[in-house]
Amino acid sequence: GDLPEEERPPLPSFPEVKDSTLRSVQSEFRWNAHYSRVIDNSIDLVHSPFVHSNSFGSGMAQDPQFPECDFHQGRWSGSISLHLKQPLPKGFLWNYIDRMGWAQVAITQAFYMPNLVSIDIANGKLIVMLAQVPLDNCITVTKMIQFRSFLAQPLFDGIFHNQNLQINQEDRRIVEAQQPEEVPAELTTELHLHSDVLSIAY
Repeated sequence: GDLPEEERPPLPSFPEVKDSTLRSVQSEFRWNAHYSRVIDNSIDLVHSPFVHSNSFGSGMAQDPQFPECDFHQGRWSGSISLHLKQPLPKGFLWNYIDRMGWAQVAITQAFYMPNLVSIDIANGKLIVMLAQVPLDNCITVTKMIQFRSFLAQPLFDGIFHNQNLQINQEDRRIVEAQQPEEVPAELTTELHLHSDVLSIAY
């Protein structure tokens, strides 16, 4: 049931929602998976070069190493900040990003208890916010808002919708097949590496 109001995690502040200079698109994805697996996927960067080698993980796929990161943990949240290799120029979106000259891309990824995730890419140029909503133990719905400061005209919305759909489909094949279906409460049940620091904190 719901916690008493004084015990509930505070709602985080997302100033991007009111920033009129950013263009936003919304998406919704339905998973046949426990919400803990969906959240774990959304805060795990290490799978990117392997699962997303044809999209945003294409740059890392050439040399899949997890760089040093800055980790911060609060009472109800956690975040990591690091730099990743930019995606290879595959398709219109990644070709455009390649021309922007990002040799490395700054990433800040955070969770907010109980089920919110934010991903800041290139210091606010692209921001993704996710709410992972469990409908039951087997079905989760992702409510997604993506903000961008480039290609901000409405005619480009379809490109971002399609890219988000591709990324979701890449993730879905893995997440829906994971066993056990729920992330174990005991950390020693599954193998964790240093790069899992955000998942461990959650």
